[in-house]
Amino acid sequence: MKEIRKLVILGSGGFGAEALWVVEDMNRSGAHDFLWEILGFGDDNPDKKGGKIQGCEILGTSNELANKFDPEVYFHCSFGKNAGRARVAQMMKSKGFRGATLIHPSVVIEKSATVGEGTYIGANSVVAPGAQIGDFVLINTLAGIGHDCAIGDFVQVCPGAKVNGDCTIDRFAFIGSNASVQPGKTVGESATVGANSFVVRSVKPHSMVCGVPARVTLRPKARKS
Repeated sequence: MKEIRKLVILGSGGFGAEALWVVEDMNRSGAHDFLWEILGFGDDNPDKKGGKIQGCEILGTSNELANKFDPEVYFHCSFGKNAGRARVAQMMKSKGFRGATLIHPSVVIEKSATVGEGTYIGANSVVAPGAQIGDFVLINTLAGIGHDCAIGDFVQVCPGAKVNGDCTIDRFAFIGSNASVQPGKTVGESATVGANSFVVRSVKPHSMVCGVPARVTLRPKARKS
């Protein structure tokens, strides 16, 4: 008999619905030695309590669920914004909960690649040899992570984006839909790459680039001394 792991999904928007889809497909695939039991959703908007997402009830806020359940329950942070995902994940971890890593059965991950705690990888994505994916990363559908890439914690890679080999994507960075990062480039911490952009030079932390080739549209603010 397979182990049953209890799970709450924190965040009841579109990403939450996608997380539920992945959980259900993981259970149907039979590829794991455990099954997820969905207890419900959490949402930090208290007005949503009692509502439902595809038949699953919204049970309360993240804080309420952290106080309601024992740490044997897993959680998955389904917040599209990196900062929000980090805030809730860090709160849940501080209370002893474990993040659930959700990977759609159609994803191809080479055996030498690693995927961190609480990370989400959507349908038909590919993770190549030697890639290292951090904790609580959001890699959406049809994305590609090239060989030997390093993807930092709380990064988001949007649908169709391609991060080519030997790239470094630092924590909290955002790679927009269908963007492409040339091999060996670095996208700095909290930087943003706009949708459909082609990154040919490394991107500085906290900046924004867009276009083909990608050019800076927002420069990082100078720090006060």
